Amino acid sequence: ISEQVRGNFKFIISLDPSSGSQESVNLVPLQEVLGAVAEDLDIDVNGPEPTDPATIIFTSGTTGTPKGIQYNHGQVVLATESILEAFADIEEGMHLMCWLPLSNLFQRIINFCAISRGASTYFIEDPRESVKHLPSVNPHLFIGVPRFYEKLYAGIMENVAQKPAWTRAIIHWALSVGDAYASTLREGRAPPYLMRVAHAAADALVLKRIRSVMGRNLRYMVSGSAPMPRWLLEHFHSMGLLVLEAYGLSENIVPIATNRSYDYKFGTVGKALRSNDIKLAADKELLVRGPGVFSGYVADTSGASVLTPDGYYPSGDYAQIDDDGYITLIGRKSEIFKTSTGRRIAPVAIEERIRQIPWVEHVAVLGKGRQFLIALLSISKEWLSRPAAAGDNTEPADDADWLMARYALLRAQLAQEVHPLPHYQRPAGVVLTTRPFSIERGELTANLKLRRRHVEKLYEPAITALYDRYEEVRAAEVDHVRYDEHGVIGLL
Repeated sequence: ISEQVRGNFKFIISLDPSSGSQESVNLVPLQEVLGAVAEDLDIDVNGPEPTDPATIIFTSGTTGTPKGIQYNHGQVVLATESILEAFADIEEGMHLMCWLPLSNLFQRIINFCAISRGASTYFIEDPRESVKHLPSVNPHLFIGVPRFYEKLYAGIMENVAQKPAWTRAIIHWALSVGDAYASTLREGRAPPYLMRVAHAAADALVLKRIRSVMGRNLRYMVSGSAPMPRWLLEHFHSMGLLVLEAYGLSENIVPIATNRSYDYKFGTVGKALRSNDIKLAADKELLVRGPGVFSGYVADTSGASVLTPDGYYPSGDYAQIDDDGYITLIGRKSEIFKTSTGRRIAPVAIEERIRQIPWVEHVAVLGKGRQFLIALLSISKEWLSRPAAAGDNTEPADDADWLMARYALLRAQLAQEVHPLPHYQRPAGVVLTTRPFSIERGELTANLKLRRRHVEKLYEPAITALYDRYEEVRAAEVDHVRYDEHGVIGLL
Protein backbone atom coordinates (compact mmCIF):
# COMPACT_ATOMS: atom_id res chain seq x y z
CA ILE A 1 0.00 0.00 0.00
CA SER A 2 1.42 3.35 -1.02
CA GLU A 3 2.53 6.10 1.36
CA GLN A 4 -0.29 8.29 0.04
CA VAL A 5 -2.94 5.74 0.96
CA ARG A 6 -1.43 5.17 4.40
CA GLY A 7 -1.34 8.89 5.03
CA ASN A 8 -4.91 9.70 3.97
CA PHE A 9 -6.97 6.79 5.30
CA LYS A 10 -7.56 5.57 8.85
CA PHE A 11 -8.77 2.19 7.63
CA ILE A 12 -9.46 0.42 4.33
CA ILE A 13 -12.32 -1.97 3.63
CA SER A 14 -11.04 -5.18 2.07
CA LEU A 15 -13.09 -7.57 -0.07
CA ASP A 16 -10.75 -10.37 1.00
CA PRO A 17 -12.02 -11.82 4.31
CA SER A 18 -8.59 -13.28 5.09
CA SER A 19 -6.73 -9.97 4.79
CA GLY A 20 -5.16 -8.43 7.86
CA SER A 21 -3.76 -5.04 8.81
CA GLN A 22 -0.58 -3.84 7.13
CA GLU A 23 1.79 -1.58 9.03
CA SER A 24 -0.14 1.56 9.99
CA VAL A 25 -3.21 0.79 7.92
CA ASN A 26 -6.11 -1.12 9.42
CA LEU A 27 -7.67 -3.42 6.79
CA VAL A 28 -11.25 -4.22 7.75
CA PRO A 29 -12.94 -7.14 5.96
CA LEU A 30 -16.17 -6.15 4.22
CA GLN A 31 -18.19 -8.75 6.15
CA GLU A 32 -17.28 -7.08 9.43
CA VAL A 33 -18.47 -3.73 8.12
CA LEU A 34 -21.72 -5.26 6.90
CA GLY A 35 -22.17 -7.00 10.23
CA ALA A 36 -21.74 -3.75 12.13
CA VAL A 37 -24.15 -1.94 9.82
CA ALA A 38 -26.66 -4.76 10.11
CA GLU A 39 -26.49 -4.68 13.89
CA ASP A 40 -26.99 -0.90 14.03
CA LEU A 41 -29.82 -0.88 11.48
CA ASP A 42 -31.33 -4.27 12.31
CA ILE A 43 -31.06 -5.59 8.74
CA ASP A 44 -30.37 -9.02 7.31
CA VAL A 45 -26.89 -9.33 5.78
CA ASN A 46 -27.51 -12.74 4.26
CA GLY A 47 -28.25 -11.06 0.96
CA PRO A 48 -31.39 -10.00 -0.89
CA GLU A 49 -33.84 -12.34 -2.54
CA PRO A 50 -33.99 -12.32 -6.34
CA THR A 51 -37.38 -10.63 -6.16
CA ASP A 52 -36.20 -7.84 -3.83
CA PRO A 53 -35.90 -4.35 -5.34
CA ALA A 54 -32.39 -3.61 -6.61
CA THR A 55 -32.52 -0.31 -8.50
CA ILE A 56 -34.79 2.34 -9.98
CA ILE A 57 -33.93 3.87 -13.33
CA PHE A 58 -35.74 6.57 -15.27
CA THR A 59 -36.87 6.78 -18.87
CA SER A 60 -35.10 9.33 -21.05
CA GLY A 61 -38.07 11.67 -21.29
CA THR A 62 -37.82 12.26 -25.04
CA THR A 63 -41.57 12.80 -25.29
CA GLY A 64 -42.43 13.93 -21.78
CA THR A 65 -41.56 13.65 -18.10
CA PRO A 66 -39.15 10.82 -17.20
CA LYS A 67 -40.80 7.87 -15.43
CA GLY A 68 -39.28 5.62 -12.79
CA ILE A 69 -38.87 1.87 -13.37
CA GLN A 70 -37.96 -0.58 -10.60
CA TYR A 71 -35.96 -3.73 -11.27
CA ASN A 72 -35.17 -6.55 -8.85
CA HIS A 73 -31.89 -8.33 -8.15
CA GLY A 74 -32.82 -11.32 -10.29
CA GLN A 75 -33.37 -9.06 -13.29
CA VAL A 76 -30.03 -7.28 -12.76
CA VAL A 77 -28.25 -10.64 -12.71
CA LEU A 78 -30.18 -11.76 -15.81
CA ALA A 79 -29.16 -8.61 -17.70
CA THR A 80 -25.52 -9.05 -16.71
CA GLU A 81 -25.48 -12.69 -17.79
CA SER A 82 -27.26 -11.89 -21.07
CA ILE A 83 -24.75 -9.19 -22.04
CA LEU A 84 -21.81 -11.41 -21.09
CA GLU A 85 -23.24 -14.13 -23.32
CA ALA A 86 -23.34 -11.71 -26.26
CA PHE A 87 -19.93 -10.19 -25.43
CA ALA A 88 -18.21 -13.29 -24.14
CA ASP A 89 -14.76 -11.79 -24.62
CA ILE A 90 -15.19 -9.41 -21.67
CA GLU A 91 -12.62 -10.91 -19.33
CA GLU A 92 -10.33 -10.33 -16.40
CA GLY A 93 -7.77 -7.61 -16.96
CA MET A 94 -9.73 -5.73 -19.61
CA HIS A 95 -10.13 -1.95 -19.39
CA LEU A 96 -13.52 -0.27 -19.87
CA MET A 97 -14.29 3.43 -19.78
CA CYS A 98 -17.44 4.82 -18.18
CA TRP A 99 -18.20 8.31 -19.43
CA LEU A 100 -21.94 8.02 -20.08
CA PRO A 101 -24.24 9.02 -17.22
CA LEU A 102 -25.36 6.11 -15.05
CA SER A 103 -28.91 6.98 -16.04
CA ASN A 104 -27.91 5.09 -19.20
CA LEU A 105 -29.14 1.59 -18.36
CA PHE A 106 -26.78 -0.22 -20.75
CA GLN A 107 -23.74 1.56 -19.29
CA ARG A 108 -24.86 0.67 -15.78
CA ILE A 109 -25.20 -3.03 -16.57
CA ILE A 110 -21.89 -3.04 -18.47
CA ASN A 111 -20.28 -1.84 -15.25
CA PHE A 112 -21.75 -4.88 -13.47
CA CYS A 113 -20.39 -7.06 -16.27
CA ALA A 114 -16.92 -5.68 -15.62
CA ILE A 115 -17.21 -6.48 -11.92
CA SER A 116 -18.46 -9.98 -12.72
CA ARG A 117 -15.47 -10.78 -14.94
CA GLY A 118 -12.78 -8.88 -13.05
CA ALA A 119 -12.35 -6.15 -15.66
CA SER A 120 -11.44 -2.58 -14.67
CA THR A 121 -13.80 0.34 -15.24
CA TYR A 122 -12.38 3.87 -15.41
CA PHE A 123 -14.91 6.59 -14.57
CA ILE A 124 -14.50 9.89 -16.43
CA GLU A 125 -15.73 12.89 -14.46
CA ASP A 126 -16.18 15.22 -17.43
CA PRO A 127 -17.60 13.44 -20.53
CA ARG A 128 -16.20 16.22 -22.73
CA GLU A 129 -12.70 15.04 -21.84
CA SER A 130 -13.28 11.36 -22.59
CA VAL A 131 -11.16 11.41 -25.78
CA LYS A 132 -8.27 12.99 -23.88
CA HIS A 133 -8.21 10.04 -21.45
CA LEU A 134 -8.38 7.30 -24.08
CA PRO A 135 -4.60 6.86 -24.53
CA SER A 136 -4.09 6.46 -20.77
CA VAL A 137 -7.09 4.18 -20.14
CA ASN A 138 -6.44 2.06 -23.26
CA PRO A 139 -9.94 0.51 -23.27
CA HIS A 140 -10.49 -2.93 -24.76
CA LEU A 141 -14.21 -2.18 -25.20
CA PHE A 142 -15.73 1.28 -25.59
CA ILE A 143 -19.40 2.16 -25.08
CA GLY A 144 -20.72 5.33 -26.72
CA VAL A 145 -23.62 7.02 -28.46
CA PRO A 146 -23.82 8.07 -32.14
CA ARG A 147 -23.07 11.70 -31.36
CA PHE A 148 -19.73 10.75 -29.79
CA TYR A 149 -18.73 8.73 -32.86
CA GLU A 150 -19.80 11.52 -35.21
CA LYS A 151 -17.60 13.99 -33.30
CA LEU A 152 -14.73 11.48 -33.19
CA TYR A 153 -14.87 10.96 -36.95
CA ALA A 154 -15.12 14.71 -37.61
CA GLY A 155 -12.08 15.26 -35.39
CA ILE A 156 -10.07 12.61 -37.24
CA MET A 157 -10.94 14.06 -40.64
CA GLU A 158 -10.26 17.62 -39.47
CA ASN A 159 -6.81 16.49 -38.38
CA VAL A 160 -6.26 14.90 -41.80
CA ALA A 161 -7.31 18.12 -43.56
CA GLN A 162 -4.53 20.02 -41.77
CA LYS A 163 -1.77 17.74 -43.10
CA PRO A 164 0.41 18.66 -46.09
CA ALA A 165 -0.97 17.70 -49.51
CA TRP A 166 1.36 14.71 -49.97
CA THR A 167 0.43 13.36 -46.52
CA ARG A 168 -3.27 13.77 -47.25
CA ALA A 169 -2.83 11.84 -50.49
CA ILE A 170 -1.27 8.90 -48.65
CA ILE A 171 -3.97 8.95 -45.97
CA HIS A 172 -6.81 8.99 -48.52
CA TRP A 173 -5.14 6.14 -50.42
CA ALA A 174 -4.93 4.13 -47.20
CA LEU A 175 -8.56 4.84 -46.37
CA SER A 176 -9.68 3.75 -49.85
CA VAL A 177 -7.70 0.51 -49.47
CA GLY A 178 -9.22 0.00 -46.02
CA ASP A 179 -12.70 0.62 -47.40
CA ALA A 180 -12.28 -1.98 -50.15
CA TYR A 181 -10.84 -4.47 -47.66
CA ALA A 182 -13.61 -3.92 -45.10
CA SER A 183 -16.34 -4.10 -47.77
CA THR A 184 -14.99 -7.45 -48.91
CA LEU A 185 -15.08 -8.79 -45.36
CA ARG A 186 -18.66 -7.57 -44.83
CA GLU A 187 -19.70 -9.38 -47.99
CA GLY A 188 -18.34 -12.60 -46.52
CA ARG A 189 -15.60 -12.94 -49.14
CA ALA A 190 -11.90 -13.53 -48.61
CA PRO A 191 -9.83 -10.53 -49.75
CA PRO A 192 -7.61 -11.42 -52.74
CA TYR A 193 -3.84 -11.59 -52.28
CA LEU A 194 -2.99 -8.16 -53.74
CA MET A 195 -5.68 -6.52 -51.62
CA ARG A 196 -4.25 -8.17 -48.50
CA VAL A 197 -0.76 -6.91 -49.35
CA ALA A 198 -2.02 -3.37 -50.03
CA HIS A 199 -4.05 -3.40 -46.81
CA ALA A 200 -1.08 -4.54 -44.74
CA ALA A 201 0.91 -1.61 -46.09
CA ALA A 202 -1.95 0.87 -45.59
CA ASP A 203 -2.47 -0.37 -42.06
CA ALA A 204 1.19 -0.09 -41.11
CA LEU A 205 1.60 3.37 -42.65
CA VAL A 206 -1.69 5.05 -41.76
CA LEU A 207 -4.63 3.08 -40.36
CA LYS A 208 -2.86 1.85 -37.24
CA ARG A 209 -1.94 5.44 -36.37
CA ILE A 210 -5.54 6.61 -36.84
CA ARG A 211 -6.78 3.84 -34.53
CA SER A 212 -4.32 4.88 -31.85
CA VAL A 213 -6.68 7.71 -30.89
CA MET A 214 -8.66 4.98 -29.10
CA GLY A 215 -5.60 3.57 -27.33
CA ARG A 216 -3.66 0.42 -28.13
CA ASN A 217 -6.02 -2.28 -26.79
CA LEU A 218 -9.35 -1.61 -28.49
CA ARG A 219 -11.16 -4.68 -29.85
CA TYR A 220 -14.44 -3.01 -30.84
CA MET A 221 -16.88 -0.26 -29.89
CA VAL A 222 -20.59 -0.43 -29.08
CA SER A 223 -23.15 2.22 -29.94
CA GLY A 224 -26.62 2.58 -28.49
CA SER A 225 -29.27 5.09 -27.43
CA ALA A 226 -30.07 6.15 -31.03
CA PRO A 227 -29.53 4.89 -34.59
CA MET A 228 -26.04 5.33 -36.02
CA PRO A 229 -25.68 6.28 -39.70
CA ARG A 230 -24.54 3.38 -41.84
CA TRP A 231 -22.01 5.54 -43.68
CA LEU A 232 -20.31 6.28 -40.37
CA LEU A 233 -20.15 2.60 -39.43
CA GLU A 234 -18.53 1.87 -42.79
CA HIS A 235 -16.03 4.74 -42.51
CA PHE A 236 -14.87 3.50 -39.11
CA HIS A 237 -14.68 -0.07 -40.42
CA SER A 238 -12.38 1.10 -43.21
CA MET A 239 -10.03 2.35 -40.48
CA GLY A 240 -10.16 -1.00 -38.72
CA LEU A 241 -12.52 0.26 -36.00
CA LEU A 242 -15.55 -1.99 -35.62
CA VAL A 243 -18.65 -0.32 -34.16
CA LEU A 244 -21.46 -2.67 -33.10
CA GLU A 245 -24.95 -1.24 -32.75
CA ALA A 246 -27.09 -2.41 -29.84
CA TYR A 247 -30.72 -1.65 -29.07
CA GLY A 248 -32.62 -1.53 -25.83
CA LEU A 249 -35.37 0.18 -23.87
CA SER A 250 -35.63 1.46 -20.34
CA GLU A 251 -38.64 -0.83 -19.98
CA ASN A 252 -36.52 -3.95 -20.48
CA ILE A 253 -33.37 -4.30 -18.37
CA VAL A 254 -32.02 -6.83 -20.88
CA PRO A 255 -30.91 -5.21 -24.16
CA ILE A 256 -33.36 -6.30 -26.83
CA ALA A 257 -30.78 -6.93 -29.53
CA THR A 258 -27.14 -6.37 -30.41
CA ASN A 259 -24.59 -7.05 -33.08
CA ARG A 260 -21.72 -9.26 -31.96
CA SER A 261 -18.07 -9.00 -32.92
CA TYR A 262 -18.41 -12.34 -34.74
CA ASP A 263 -21.93 -11.78 -36.09
CA TYR A 264 -22.93 -8.32 -37.30
CA LYS A 265 -24.69 -6.53 -40.12
CA PHE A 266 -24.38 -2.77 -40.56
CA GLY A 267 -27.66 -0.91 -40.73
CA THR A 268 -29.25 -3.30 -38.22
CA VAL A 269 -29.20 -3.52 -34.42
CA GLY A 270 -28.26 -7.19 -34.65
CA LYS A 271 -30.13 -10.20 -33.35
CA ALA A 272 -32.29 -10.51 -30.25
CA LEU A 273 -30.70 -11.65 -27.01
CA ARG A 274 -31.73 -15.11 -25.93
CA SER A 275 -34.02 -14.13 -23.03
CA ASN A 276 -36.10 -11.86 -25.29
CA ASP A 277 -39.11 -13.14 -27.22
CA ILE A 278 -39.78 -10.66 -30.02
CA LYS A 279 -42.35 -10.29 -32.78
CA LEU A 280 -43.86 -7.61 -34.99
CA ALA A 281 -47.38 -6.27 -34.53
CA ALA A 282 -49.69 -5.83 -37.50
CA ASP A 283 -48.41 -2.27 -38.01
CA LYS A 284 -44.75 -3.48 -37.77
CA GLU A 285 -44.19 -2.18 -34.24
CA LEU A 286 -41.63 -4.32 -32.42
CA LEU A 287 -43.02 -6.20 -29.41
CA VAL A 288 -40.88 -7.84 -26.72
CA ARG A 289 -41.64 -10.31 -23.95
CA GLY A 290 -39.33 -11.85 -21.35
CA PRO A 291 -38.20 -11.92 -17.70
CA GLY A 292 -36.32 -8.64 -18.12
CA VAL A 293 -39.41 -6.66 -19.13
CA PHE A 294 -40.73 -4.33 -16.42
CA SER A 295 -44.19 -4.66 -14.88
CA GLY A 296 -45.09 -0.98 -14.61
CA TYR A 297 -43.91 2.51 -13.74
CA VAL A 298 -43.16 3.55 -10.18
CA ALA A 299 -46.05 5.40 -8.49
CA ASP A 300 -48.36 4.78 -11.44
CA THR A 301 -51.78 4.51 -9.86
CA SER A 302 -53.76 4.35 -13.09
CA GLY A 303 -53.99 0.57 -12.99
CA ALA A 304 -53.64 0.43 -16.78
CA SER A 305 -51.57 -2.46 -18.08
CA VAL A 306 -48.46 -1.55 -20.10
CA LEU A 307 -48.42 -4.99 -21.75
CA THR A 308 -50.53 -6.57 -24.45
CA PRO A 309 -52.98 -9.30 -23.38
CA ASP A 310 -50.38 -11.96 -24.28
CA GLY A 311 -47.66 -10.26 -22.21
CA TYR A 312 -45.65 -8.32 -24.82
CA TYR A 313 -44.40 -4.79 -24.30
CA PRO A 314 -44.90 -2.46 -27.30
CA SER A 315 -41.49 -0.90 -27.93
CA GLY A 316 -42.73 2.18 -29.75
CA ASP A 317 -40.35 1.39 -32.63
CA TYR A 318 -41.31 0.29 -36.12
CA ALA A 319 -38.98 -2.46 -37.30
CA GLN A 320 -38.20 -5.16 -39.82
CA ILE A 321 -36.75 -8.61 -39.09
CA ASP A 322 -34.94 -10.34 -41.94
CA ASP A 323 -34.69 -14.08 -42.57
CA ASP A 324 -31.43 -14.26 -40.59
CA GLY A 325 -32.95 -12.61 -37.53
CA TYR A 326 -31.31 -9.19 -37.89
CA ILE A 327 -33.53 -6.34 -36.70
CA THR A 328 -33.69 -3.06 -38.63
CA LEU A 329 -35.32 -0.10 -36.91
CA ILE A 330 -37.44 2.11 -39.15
CA GLY A 331 -38.31 4.87 -36.70
CA ARG A 332 -39.94 5.78 -33.41
CA LYS A 333 -43.70 5.56 -33.54
CA SER A 334 -43.92 8.82 -31.57
CA GLU A 335 -41.60 10.63 -34.00
CA ILE A 336 -43.15 9.59 -37.29
CA PHE A 337 -45.52 12.33 -38.40
CA LYS A 338 -47.68 13.32 -41.35
CA THR A 339 -47.41 16.46 -43.43
CA SER A 340 -50.55 18.31 -44.46
CA THR A 341 -50.40 16.42 -47.76
CA GLY A 342 -50.79 13.11 -45.92
CA ARG A 343 -47.20 11.89 -46.36
CA ARG A 344 -45.77 9.84 -43.48
CA ILE A 345 -42.30 11.05 -42.52
CA ALA A 346 -39.65 9.15 -40.55
CA PRO A 347 -37.28 12.06 -39.76
CA VAL A 348 -34.32 10.09 -38.36
CA ALA A 349 -33.20 8.72 -41.74
CA ILE A 350 -33.29 12.23 -43.24
CA GLU A 351 -31.31 13.62 -40.30
CA GLU A 352 -28.67 10.91 -40.75
CA ARG A 353 -28.01 12.10 -44.29
CA ILE A 354 -27.69 15.74 -43.28
CA ARG A 355 -25.32 14.92 -40.42
CA GLN A 356 -22.79 13.71 -42.98
CA ILE A 357 -21.90 17.37 -43.51
CA PRO A 358 -18.93 17.80 -41.13
CA TRP A 359 -19.84 21.21 -39.69
CA VAL A 360 -23.44 20.26 -38.89
CA GLU A 361 -23.45 19.68 -35.12
CA HIS A 362 -27.12 18.75 -34.66
CA VAL A 363 -30.17 18.50 -36.89
CA ALA A 364 -33.92 18.21 -36.35
CA VAL A 365 -36.26 17.63 -39.28
CA LEU A 366 -39.69 19.19 -38.65
CA GLY A 367 -42.94 19.62 -40.54
CA LYS A 368 -45.82 17.91 -38.77
CA GLY A 369 -49.06 19.20 -40.26
CA ARG A 370 -47.18 21.46 -42.68
CA GLN A 371 -47.06 21.38 -46.46
CA PHE A 372 -43.34 20.60 -46.56
CA LEU A 373 -40.40 19.77 -44.30
CA ILE A 374 -37.75 22.06 -42.90
CA ALA A 375 -34.49 21.24 -41.10
CA LEU A 376 -33.25 23.03 -38.02
CA LEU A 377 -29.45 22.90 -38.01
CA SER A 378 -26.90 23.67 -35.34
CA ILE A 379 -23.68 24.39 -37.22
CA SER A 380 -20.12 25.05 -36.15
CA LYS A 381 -19.57 28.70 -35.29
CA GLU A 382 -15.88 28.37 -36.19
CA TRP A 383 -16.75 27.18 -39.69
CA LEU A 384 -19.18 30.05 -40.19
CA SER A 385 -16.77 32.75 -38.95
CA ARG A 386 -14.19 34.24 -41.27
CA PRO A 387 -10.60 33.41 -40.22
CA ALA A 388 -8.48 36.29 -39.05
CA ALA A 389 -5.81 37.52 -41.44
CA ALA A 390 -2.21 36.41 -40.93
CA GLY A 391 -0.68 38.24 -37.97
CA ASP A 392 -4.08 39.50 -36.81
CA ASN A 393 -4.76 38.47 -33.22
CA THR A 394 -8.34 39.74 -33.20
CA GLU A 395 -11.37 37.47 -33.14
CA PRO A 396 -12.62 36.17 -36.53
CA ALA A 397 -14.96 38.66 -38.17
CA ASP A 398 -18.42 37.91 -39.58
CA ASP A 399 -17.92 39.50 -42.99
CA ALA A 400 -21.14 39.74 -45.02
CA ASP A 401 -19.62 38.40 -48.25
CA TRP A 402 -17.94 35.57 -46.37
CA LEU A 403 -21.23 34.65 -44.68
CA MET A 404 -23.13 34.60 -47.96
CA ALA A 405 -20.44 32.38 -49.50
CA ARG A 406 -20.70 30.03 -46.54
CA TYR A 407 -24.48 29.92 -46.82
CA ALA A 408 -24.23 29.17 -50.52
CA LEU A 409 -21.81 26.31 -49.82
CA LEU A 410 -24.05 24.91 -47.08
CA ARG A 411 -27.06 25.17 -49.37
CA ALA A 412 -25.26 23.23 -52.11
CA GLN A 413 -24.13 20.51 -49.71
CA LEU A 414 -27.58 20.15 -48.20
CA ALA A 415 -29.13 19.87 -51.64
CA GLN A 416 -26.57 17.20 -52.56
CA GLU A 417 -27.25 15.13 -49.43
CA VAL A 418 -31.05 15.17 -49.70
CA HIS A 419 -31.19 14.79 -53.50
CA PRO A 420 -31.44 10.94 -53.41
CA LEU A 421 -34.55 11.18 -51.20
CA PRO A 422 -38.10 11.31 -52.57
CA HIS A 423 -39.15 14.91 -53.11
CA TYR A 424 -41.54 14.92 -50.14
CA GLN A 425 -38.68 13.92 -47.79
CA ARG A 426 -36.40 16.78 -48.85
CA PRO A 427 -36.45 19.81 -46.52
CA ALA A 428 -37.46 22.89 -48.47
CA GLY A 429 -35.45 25.20 -46.25
CA VAL A 430 -33.47 25.41 -43.05
CA VAL A 431 -33.25 27.37 -39.83
CA LEU A 432 -29.68 27.89 -38.63
CA THR A 433 -28.21 28.35 -35.19
CA THR A 434 -24.61 28.28 -34.00
CA ARG A 435 -25.72 27.24 -30.50
CA PRO A 436 -25.25 23.48 -29.99
CA PHE A 437 -28.19 21.52 -28.65
CA SER A 438 -27.74 20.86 -24.94
CA ILE A 439 -29.06 18.81 -22.04
CA GLU A 440 -29.32 21.97 -19.90
CA ARG A 441 -31.82 23.65 -22.26
CA GLY A 442 -33.78 20.43 -22.65
CA GLU A 443 -32.99 19.88 -26.34
CA LEU A 444 -31.22 16.60 -25.52
CA THR A 445 -31.89 13.93 -22.91
CA ALA A 446 -29.19 12.75 -20.49
CA ASN A 447 -28.49 9.99 -23.04
CA LEU A 448 -28.06 12.66 -25.76
CA LYS A 449 -31.30 11.77 -27.53
CA LEU A 450 -33.08 14.53 -29.41
CA ARG A 451 -36.19 15.96 -27.73
CA ARG A 452 -37.85 17.01 -30.96
CA ARG A 453 -40.93 18.66 -29.51
CA HIS A 454 -38.87 20.79 -27.14
CA VAL A 455 -36.53 21.86 -29.93
CA GLU A 456 -39.48 22.87 -32.07
CA LYS A 457 -40.94 24.89 -29.21
CA LEU A 458 -37.66 26.69 -28.47
CA TYR A 459 -37.19 27.75 -32.09
CA GLU A 460 -40.84 28.40 -32.91
CA PRO A 461 -40.38 32.08 -33.96
CA ALA A 462 -37.64 31.22 -36.47
CA ILE A 463 -39.56 28.21 -37.76
CA THR A 464 -42.68 30.31 -38.31
CA ALA A 465 -40.57 32.97 -40.04
CA LEU A 466 -39.17 30.37 -42.43
CA TYR A 467 -42.59 29.07 -43.42
CA ASP A 468 -43.78 32.65 -43.94
CA ARG A 469 -40.66 33.42 -45.99
CA TYR A 470 -41.27 30.37 -48.16
CA GLU A 471 -44.64 31.75 -49.24
CA GLU A 472 -43.00 35.07 -50.13
CA VAL A 473 -40.21 33.43 -52.11
CA ARG A 474 -42.58 31.13 -53.94
CA ALA A 475 -44.86 34.03 -54.86
CA ALA A 476 -41.88 35.99 -56.19
CA GLU A 477 -40.54 32.89 -58.02
CA VAL A 478 -37.09 33.46 -56.49
CA ASP A 479 -34.68 30.58 -55.98
CA HIS A 480 -31.58 31.79 -54.19
CA VAL A 481 -30.16 31.94 -50.70
CA ARG A 482 -31.86 34.43 -48.43
CA TYR A 483 -30.74 35.13 -44.89
CA ASP A 484 -32.09 37.39 -42.17
CA GLU A 485 -31.92 37.95 -38.43
CA HIS A 486 -33.88 34.76 -37.78
CA GLY A 487 -31.13 32.62 -39.29
CA VAL A 488 -33.29 31.63 -42.26
CA ILE A 489 -32.04 30.23 -45.53
CA GLY A 490 -34.52 30.13 -48.38
CA LEU A 491 -35.38 27.36 -50.78
CA LEU A 492 -33.09 24.40 -51.25
